[in-house]
Amino acid sequence: LDSRVRTDELGARLLVASGRPETALEFLADSPAPDARTWQLMADVSWLLRDEASARLYLRRCLEARCAPEAEPRELGEDILQMPEVAAGLARHRQAPPAPTPLVWVHWEAPPHFAQSIAAAIAASPASPLAVIGDSTNAFTPCRHMPMTRRAASAWAFLERYRHRSENDYVYEAFCLLRWYLLKDWAEVEGVERLITLDSDVLLFADVETELLPRLGGHDVAFTGAMGPHLAILTQDGLRDLCGFFMQAYETGVPDLAGQVTDMTLLPRFLAGRDWADLSEE
Repeated sequence: LDSRVRTDELGARLLVASGRPETALEFLADSPAPDARTWQLMADVSWLLRDEASARLYLRRCLEARCAPEAEPRELGEDILQMPEVAAGLARHRQAPPAPTPLVWVHWEAPPHFAQSIAAAIAASPASPLAVIGDSTNAFTPCRHMPMTRRAASAWAFLERYRHRSENDYVYEAFCLLRWYLLKDWAEVEGVERLITLDSDVLLFADVETELLPRLGGHDVAFTGAMGPHLAILTQDGLRDLCGFFMQAYETGVPDLAGQVTDMTLLPRFLAGRDWADLSEE
């Protein structure tokens, strides 16, 4: 058994696997000190029981619990900071005037690959401002940090409409869509007219201002292919349009995609008949 798996999670998953999701939910609810992971598991099990109202409630509690403690600044890691490309980029990042277009990650927790993604961006595009919309664990020192629940009004409004139809866990897939609303509200509050957002398993090897932004070509949105939200350039108008599309897609229930309904599979519908830039052309 993987020693990193918590006992309560192991117990809950064994109960689900044995066909007893109701007992799994009761088992988790009896936790004397429920935390973010407890609420996350309860949301996933609630959806297995097709109780989407409870799943939404527990997901919200999960994210709020992740952001409840005060975030403490943390380094990317000594092994990462000692890499010559990262050290040089970090020195330029601290000295150079900030470029106008920030790089933004929306993420909870701080797995090693997340720090590596930030480090790669520093090395490749040192003048770019860096921001994390995250939780209490990932206030990395090179980045501006905002708890994701501080500006979540649009995300909570979308969550009320979200209906899960994916082979991925409920919380995972719902968050993939919620992140666009967190980005939109953050950009509006910060007065950011244009941003680049990337997943934490993306390593950037291009300078944002000289290599990526010219590909936008005057459009409001750019993605890495029609099903590529993993790296995207969006203006405020583009973000508003995307969030409005997702909201409308769930207005009357589950979008009709005959299978997996995710931000990736919905994206081609959003882009259909729309002028946009494809970052994966080269």
